[in-house]
Amino acid sequence: MNIDDIYRIMDKFESSSINEFELEMDDVSISLKKGVVSGMPAGMNCMPPMPVAGMPVMPGMNMSVNEETDKEAAEVNEGKVIKAPLVGTFYVAPSEDSDPYVKPGDSVKKGDIIGIIEAMKLMNEIEASEEGIVESIEVNNGNMVEYGQVLIKLK
Repeated sequence: MNIDDIYRIMDKFESSSINEFELEMDDVSISLKKGVVSGMPAGMNCMPPMPVAGMPVMPGMNMSVNEETDKEAAEVNEGKVIKAPLVGTFYVAPSEDSDPYVKPGDSVKKGDIIGIIEAMKLMNEIEASEEGIVESIEVNNGNMVEYGQVLIKLK
């Protein structure tokens, strides 16, 4: 596989209706993801897996469409959640010896600080996007989070 093959795959992916694409072939691994369109109802950004038109399947090629988006859409439908607004490392407290910003049972208002995401050596305070009572914290302190990943479930 050469760079022209990779560009052709990227072009086909961009013009397709799939949101995620992974390819592993010999010593090459490609992972492509499209951004989520804001303002769409929950679950509407999860299109069923569809073949990329015109892309040949070569022997030894392992293609898969990530099923995580369907799982996340199902979680969103379970109630109110606060999601990660960026990719990075999530921290529940401002320092190791400090109390967490929130814990299960705490009441949060829109705009309250619920944690920190470190991205590119910058500490970004994460504000609650919903009001409610913290049901659970879905991410362990110090774990990596993806954009749109559920951080906290609210009642």
